[in-house]
Amino acid sequence: MKYFKFQDKKLSRLGFGIMRLPSTAPGGSIDEEKAKKLISHAYKSGINYFDTAFFYHEGKSEDIIGRNLSKFPRETWYLANKFPGNASWQNGPSCLQYYGPRPVPGFPHIGCAKWG
Repeated sequence: MKYFKFQDKKLSRLGFGIMRLPSTAPGGSIDEEKAKKLISHAYKSGINYFDTAFFYHEGKSEDIIGRNLSKFPRETWYLANKFPGNASWQNGPSCLQYYGPRPVPGFPHIGCAKWG
C-alpha cells in the first residue's frame, strides 16, 4: 500500500468507502458477514482511511463500520464521516457515539476520530 502524509498522519492513498456494502438482496439490508470480510480484508491490505456518512444504507453503515473497525487498534485507522448541516444530530445512531466529534482540517466533512 502506498501512503501519503496528511498533517501528522500517514494515510493510505486508497480509501475504503462504505456507501456500497453488499446487501442480502437488491434494496435489502447489509450482508454483515460479507461486509465484515471486506472491511477486514481492506484493513489487512493496508487501507487505513475509511469514509462513511450517516445516510448510507439508511443509517446502518456507521454501525457496521464502527463494530468492524473497533476490532483493530484505534491508532491504526482513520474514519471520516459526512454530516449535512441541515440534519438533526438526533436522527439516530452515529459514529459520533463510538468516537466523538473531532474536526479534520482540510476535509469538507466531519471526521469521527480520537486523535491525540
